[in-house]
Amino acid sequence: MSELHDWKTEYRLFHYVESKLDVPYLNGTDSGIYELCRKKASVCYSLPVTSIQRLILGRFLQNLAFAAPIQTLFFQARGLTLSQIMILQSILLGSAILLEIPTGILGDRVGKKRSIVLGVGCALLAWIPWFLATDIWTFSVAFILLGASQAFISGSDQALLYELLASKGRQKDMQKSYGLY
Repeated sequence: MSELHDWKTEYRLFHYVESKLDVPYLNGTDSGIYELCRKKASVCYSLPVTSIQRLILGRFLQNLAFAAPIQTLFFQARGLTLSQIMILQSILLGSAILLEIPTGILGDRVGKKRSIVLGVGCALLAWIPWFLATDIWTFSVAFILLGASQAFISGSDQALLYELLASKGRQKDMQKSYGLY
């Protein structure tokens, strides 16, 4: 990043970045910001990452589905027919729907963050039978785990996002933040 010519310009840039990221730094003290702006490094690298940004990044990474275009070919190479593949998709959706209320209750009891962690854990566990499977029954276990993962995460992530915004007094930004999410 090219050096900015004076600290006032850096100060304005810092406040602009701060307002866009909604990350107060050093409790808003001008002397702390002044010292920060005098540094030659980029302003953005000095800002801490918020929980909201981590939640959005986690959702982005969760939704990367590089294998989706070849998933059917993978299942067929493992000996499944097209009707068995559709049954697996039904198992995924059915388990997610059936587990939605029980995982929601558990999420309310153990906390939203832990519910999300349990969901990610289920998704990771689903990879074990996924790679070992050669029949529909083993794949069914993987798809049930994936359905449980979706059930654990859905609702808890939205509620956590709302709570994080509410803690900053930004409930009105829920729609905008969820749009990024």
